[in-house]
Amino acid sequence: MDASFGTTPLAMERSLRLMERGLIDPEQVVSHRFPLTEIETAVETMAGHERNKVIIHP
Repeated sequence: MDASFGTTPLAMERSLRLMERGLIDPEQVVSHRFPLTEIETAVETMAGHERNKVIIHP
């Protein structure tokens, strides 16, 4: 499951098209990955300025 905040449906659609065409690599956007057991740390990281995209794996 993935959630994005602070974006519009149009921006998401454009991003998906760029990924489909191979023009951007979404893995380069991910700055942090956390297991669900570390949800508190993940939320703290999301609130900081030193992050881009935070992924939480169940």
